[in-house]
Amino acid sequence: MTTMLLHIAALMSVALASNNSFDITTSSYKLTFAEDCTVTTILNWNGTKVVGVAVPFVKLYNKVSDNRNKNMEDCVALSWISSGVSNHTLRVVAAHGYGHLDIAMTTSPNGPIYFQIADLSAWKADPIERHIEFGEFWTGLPMAKNSSAPVVMGKLQGPRGVPSSGMWSAGFVSVTKQAYYKWIFYANEGDELAFSYANESSPAVANVWRTVGQERGILTDNKNRFLSWLWTQLTEDTVHDVGKRAATLGVDTIVILTSWHPPGEELEVSDVAFPSGINHSVTILREMYNVQVGLHMHPDIVWPCTGDLSSGIECLTTGVGISKVVTENSDALIPEGLAPTFRSGPSIPTEDLAFYWGHDPIYWPNTAGLQEGKGLVRNGNPHPCGQGSCNSGDWATNNWAPNMTTYNTYWSNAGLYRGGYAIGFDGEQSYATVEPWDSLVKTVNEMTIGAVVHVQSADKSKEETIQTVISRENSFNLIINGGQFVWSVNTHHGWLRAQSENVLSHMLSGKNETFIIKATYNSTSGKACVFVNGKMGNCSPDPISNNTLVPTINSMVIFGAMCPSQNAQAACSDFFLGALEEIYIKNVSCENRHAYLFADDNRRAGTFLIDLTSQAGRELFAKGINAVLNQANFSAVQYDGFEKLQLISAIDFAHSLQTPDSGLYRGPPTPDWYHYQGWPLRVGQGILQGIDAAQEMMRNPTAVECSFMAPGFGPSRPDMAPYVDERLTHNATQPTGYVMLGLQWHSKMLLRAELTGVTINPYNTGLDDSRRPTSLFEVDYWFGGLVATGVAPQPEGGSEPGQYDENIGYWIRKYRYYGHLEEHLIQTLEYDEECCHVQGTCEWVACKDSVSAVLQGGTIGSPVTAVYVGQTDATLAIPTAFIEENTTLVCFQAFNVSNVTVRVDNIAVKHLRVAPLSPQELSLTLEGEFWNLKEENVKWTQLFENGTEFTSELFPNPQTGQRQWSGISTDVSSANSGQRVTWIFEKH
Repeated sequence: MTTMLLHIAALMSVALASNNSFDITTSSYKLTFAEDCTVTTILNWNGTKVVGVAVPFVKLYNKVSDNRNKNMEDCVALSWISSGVSNHTLRVVAAHGYGHLDIAMTTSPNGPIYFQIADLSAWKADPIERHIEFGEFWTGLPMAKNSSAPVVMGKLQGPRGVPSSGMWSAGFVSVTKQAYYKWIFYANEGDELAFSYANESSPAVANVWRTVGQERGILTDNKNRFLSWLWTQLTEDTVHDVGKRAATLGVDTIVILTSWHPPGEELEVSDVAFPSGINHSVTILREMYNVQVGLHMHPDIVWPCTGDLSSGIECLTTGVGISKVVTENSDALIPEGLAPTFRSGPSIPTEDLAFYWGHDPIYWPNTAGLQEGKGLVRNGNPHPCGQGSCNSGDWATNNWAPNMTTYNTYWSNAGLYRGGYAIGFDGEQSYATVEPWDSLVKTVNEMTIGAVVHVQSADKSKEETIQTVISRENSFNLIINGGQFVWSVNTHHGWLRAQSENVLSHMLSGKNETFIIKATYNSTSGKACVFVNGKMGNCSPDPISNNTLVPTINSMVIFGAMCPSQNAQAACSDFFLGALEEIYIKNVSCENRHAYLFADDNRRAGTFLIDLTSQAGRELFAKGINAVLNQANFSAVQYDGFEKLQLISAIDFAHSLQTPDSGLYRGPPTPDWYHYQGWPLRVGQGILQGIDAAQEMMRNPTAVECSFMAPGFGPSRPDMAPYVDERLTHNATQPTGYVMLGLQWHSKMLLRAELTGVTINPYNTGLDDSRRPTSLFEVDYWFGGLVATGVAPQPEGGSEPGQYDENIGYWIRKYRYYGHLEEHLIQTLEYDEECCHVQGTCEWVACKDSVSAVLQGGTIGSPVTAVYVGQTDATLAIPTAFIEENTTLVCFQAFNVSNVTVRVDNIAVKHLRVAPLSPQELSLTLEGEFWNLKEENVKWTQLFENGTEFTSELFPNPQTGQRQWSGISTDVSSANSGQRVTWIFEKH
């Protein structure tokens, strides 16, 4: 289909306003660059000129070692040093005498403005942390804010107008690898991003990023992203049975789940499952059953133990069965650690007794404790994505362990993790307490206590005294004594003590130091051990097996001092000088786990993660993936578990000691994690580069899907994305099961593809397990809605035939017939403003949106446009560009929606087809310019799938003027599909 997508960039011109001030003017907006290094937008907003607020053209990162009170500061001067017809060079002067840098600006005749780093030689800022932040040029304009926009930013990153609202969009398009949203990280000459505004239509927004992709040669179009999948467990023994079922279902691709690799080895093909090699089975499926093959993998996760031991971590104790990936790639791995996660909770057997991140000003900025005198540090994950608010597995409240009460503490800038801050102790009167709670009192067999300890340098008299990190009267204590961390626990055979090596000798040189501390006790072995930065010190001597801890009922947990538990404020001593963050207490002994801070322990046994922030990690990732993928011609691969990489509690960009963080860091997930501010920038850039490295090594056009990915365009993005894991609601009456899921997902998947510019998949539909459809109506509703919106079905099942396989096969063949969505050809027609659309929060809310999309690639051989109707009595105007000669309107209405009016306003069209696909009766009225007749009649044909055909003239004689047509489709199931009708209208 050929469409003309209009946007705002035509007729761009440049004009000098003064020696160092100039304008960039298009038909719809003007950017005024001033010599004070600010930019102001004047936007032609639907015929009215609207003036924005002047914002800095760029902010530049200061030299870290200068320890200024800001890390990013506005540029202070701007000049235009060279100009061509469309190429201009801007000189940007940094604050604090850090020199200047040159930025080349290219004005494209097709719309976007490109900003490319031209010369960095005169920028005398930090030699490593060279970061640039471009201004939000739309500031002050009536743009949609992401806090209220429906889902996420897409490939154009900036405020996205709500579809059908009339709101404009604006933003940046990343071009090179170090660009993301408005930032260029670790800047080098040649790094580039683009900027543009776009009017309210979604095709106009898509035209921006497509133009950038075409002009910069980075627009990809892997057609494998549109294939339908059968998720299954496949081995060489089951290849023919699975192939036969795939043929019945009509799927394009078999995606092998976990059966292809040995247990715990996701970068190896199993010789047991595929004794003839995996390519042998792939070839059989391709040649005998005409189906392609893909793989599901967790390429970022490395299980420490292999084979029968893969579900645990015993191999780290015995040394038997350790994965060779672990033993051979220690420099490329991050050990999954001990800090709890938003996934902990009653539905997951938990080992967490309490955890205190100690970053409250970031996550509870309006109610943070640690004020003068008495304050508060919260236990548990921050709201809104903790304690039951976002995930069903969360704890319902944070009352499973008390909050921490602080006395005379302060917020320290020493914090390294999750965005900064730590609980500061002054070494003289600061301490904190936690009241005893039931699960702690009952912990007698095993225990682990951990924290990040920032030890502050002091005079020699302080260094020679005992400092208490954590203590509980008559139970345990962790202290610093004589340059060592000393861990003591009270057992039925007396107190046991473990101590580290002397790690604090640095204090004599006046340096501060940070240590990751883990202290453990295991009653089975009878050993207490203390670890510093992952290295075990001297465990307690003379262990006695089955030696449990002495239960202590009333004692509080004390941080930063040794205090009498019953009168904590009266007589504290041995105060700690420094800061604490990432504090956790567990009811298991973790002496055999590598201690590291991490935000996701939903796999309790512990794994390693490939560190994509390192070159070694990216090489291991790319080589490991392609060692598997290059064994056969795989059409698709899903990288699962990518949310784990993004939850790494990574160290921030280096920053001034006067600031708690760089200002370029984002910590734990929240609903707006999916928005442009949410991607973890330092870790995220490594993830994108890791994907890029893997794709460069692929021999075949394998389409890549990730379980989680950043918005944006530039290099290193996958081809497609899952919507979210399916979750079914079973009610006694309709809507239930897949009908309810369709109400929740059908329009929103199309809406997300529209907003993000990414193909969305319905991961995945269980055919044989507890999620299986319970009625033919569920099958027809769910799969019919997918077909009618151009979304590729993804059933999951085994090698045995299922009850509804023939019916599902009918719909998947319909998907192949009508075609798939195209990300840039989707337009919301009616947006349900009363309904929640926020990604990460509202996937299970049924909205009443109506959406249209052009479908392409179908075997029908003529144009197809999808129309999803979300509300009864809706009047929907199909975009003129979506209708051409002989277009088929594929119509699907949501459950219990019956009446709809569709406007077709392309008067030049002579032939129009309408195909109702919903398994419900539809009362349809057609109106619009198509029906503005000029001495014409309309021949109406009812064409049934069984070949029956009825034709009549709609009017007794030719007509002139506006007319319309109304008709009713019957409810037809896939079991009697021969009665399904297509209406054909021919003006003559």
